[in-house]
Parts: sequence; C-alpha cells; structure tokens
Amino acid sequence: MKFKFLTTVILIVTLLSGCYEKDCLSKQTTNPKHLKKLLETNDCPGCNLGDANLSGANLDGAILLKAELVKAVLDGANLQKANLSRAQLSWYDIDVGWGTKNSCEIDVAASIKEANLSEANLSKANLKDVDLEKANLSNAILNNTNLSKANLEGANLEETNFVEANFVGANLKEANLKEANLKEANLEVADLEGANFGGANLERADLWGVNLNNANLSHANLEGVNLIDSNLQGANLSYANLSNSQLGNADLRGANLLGATLPDDTDYTKSIFEPPKLEGAIMPDGTIYQEDKQKHNLSRK
Repeated sequence: MKFKFLTTVILIVTLLSGCYEKDCLSKQTTNPKHLKKLLETNDCPGCNLGDANLSGANLDGAILLKAELVKAVLDGANLQKANLSRAQLSWYDIDVGWGTKNSCEIDVAASIKEANLSEANLSKANLKDVDLEKANLSNAILNNTNLSKANLEGANLEETNFVEANFVGANLKEANLKEANLKEANLEVADLEGANFGGANLERADLWGVNLNNANLSHANLEGVNLIDSNLQGANLSYANLSNSQLGNADLRGANLLGATLPDDTDYTKSIFEPPKLEGAIMPDGTIYQEDKQKHNLSRK
C-alpha cells in the first residue's frame, strides 16, 4: 500500500516538475508513410499529416477521420465528400500559468483557403483559427465543430449543418449561409457583417455582441436567439421569426423588419439592458419607427 502511494507521489511530482518530456514534434510533422498512403489509397484515418503541403490536391472522398493536419496547407484542394470527422486542423498548447512547464508553446492552424469541401463531413473537427477564406463548404456537416476565431470570410456555407458549432470570435464577413442550419450554435462576438443568412435556421443560437451590419436575415428562424449587444444596423430581417429572442442593447437602426415576428414587449425598467435602438427601422406593418412617437413598442404587426 505504501509502495503504491509512493509511486503515485513520484509520478505527480515528475509531471509537475516538467521532467516528463512531452512529444511536441510528431503532431506537427508529417509521417512520410502516411502521406504516401493517402496519395495512393485516399484512405488515411488517424494519419500524421501535420505539416503536409496538399495545395491543389485531389482528395475527393478521402477518409481522413481523426487525422492530424495541424499545420497542413490544403489551399485549393478538392476535398468534396471527404470524411474529416474529429480531425485536428489546429493545435493550441500554451502554458496558461499553472507552472507545470509541460506545454509545447504551440499555436498553429491549417490553411484551407478556396478549397472545395462541399458535402464533406467535418463533425466534431477542430478548426480553431483555421483559414477557410472563400472555401466551399456547401451541404457539408460541421455539427459540434470548433470554428472559434476561424476565418470564413466570403466562404460558401449554403445549406451547411452547423448544429451546436462553436463560432466564437470567427470571421464570417460576406459569407453565404443561405438556408444553413445553425441551431444552438455559439456565434458570440463573431463578425457577420454583410453575411447572407436568408432562410437559415438559427433557433436558440447565441449571437451576443455580434456584428450583423447590413447582413441578410430575411425569412430566417431566429426564435429564442440571444442578440443582446448586437449590431444589426441596416440588416434585412424581413419575414424573420424573432419570437422569444433577446434584443436588449441591440442596435436595429435602419433595419428592415417588414413582416417579421417580433418578441413580446419586454419591461426594460426591470432589466439591466436598454431597449433595442429602432430609429428609422421598417417595422413589421411597413411603418418607419420614430423614437419620439413609438417608445419601443415591438408588438406592432
């Protein structure tokens, strides 16, 4: 019993002292045998392709389940219908101050600019900080995927599934999310300026503090959405469903709310939030909102 306890103590002390040497290389380098296997068979689940240069490669239908691609370059690659479920396309391992000295001090991410990922499966993959600018992910599956701080500017995300995906701090400027499914996704403080969410499902999504300036949310389902502190100036919300949504401190000046279903009036005198700004907005009944006359009456249909 004493021996077992002593062994446990020694192990803990070793880990905390930093004597345990962590493998900081294999994850961010490419195993030549794995790369050869991928290029010859298109089937490489769990492979180490950490810094592989696969720019413009034809990987249509490739099996890359749980693959390590943390520094890979896939710009312009064809990954249509590929399986990248649970794949690691970024790696963050920085000492956060616990004093263990057991981190690799690594913060790297793959580049997949202008790649074709249509109909690909990236569910539960790690795409934090990944550059997906102008990539095509239409009809792809990214449920429970980590896209925090990812660059998706100008990307085609039409009819893509993002259920419970993490977009915190992501860049989706001018992205096409028409009819995408973002149910219960987290888009806190994301930049969605000029993005197209026409007909998208954002039910119970978290859009706290997002920038939706001039975005298109026409016919979108925003039921139960958190839009507190969000910027929706000039946004098109015509015929959108905003029932049960939270709009405290939201800026809707100049927005188009024609035919939209709005939440019931909130008594902001009992709230820590200010009423939404609606000056110049087109209300559901087609009238122009005037601050001095209407005093935040959101119930007008």
